[in-house]
Amino acid sequence: MGLMGRLQERFPAGFEAAPTPAQRAAIAPLTAHLARTAPDVVVGTKGFVARLCVAAVRLSGVRTRVVSHVTNPGLLQLPLHRSPYPDLTLVGFDWARDRLLADCGGDPARACGWSARWSPSTTCATS
Repeated sequence: MGLMGRLQERFPAGFEAAPTPAQRAAIAPLTAHLARTAPDVVVGTKGFVARLCVAAVRLSGVRTRVVSHVTNPGLLQLPLHRSPYPDLTLVGFDWARDRLLADCGGDPARACGWSARWSPSTTCATS
């Protein structure tokens, strides 16, 4: 948990919306990679990874979408893994989706629990 604490200090909640110069420097290689490759989508398989990607995408100026796939809903207890900023957040359980939205806010249409019946013509809010 020491590592998580140090990362939380360096990258507190909301950093991805307005990174400091030190944070920009820390993610500069990722930002440069995204600017060079301009993928359509990146998927972060941990909330913290998705948060880094959100910040790097914003700084790179590309139109890449960021999906956060929460593989372990227990990690949502740690602020390091929660964010309202990814374009889409996928969680394994509806209760995890509800907790994420309660703890950090965000658009309910951009957070999907397992039982969400999502298709290109619906939003994640319909479960």
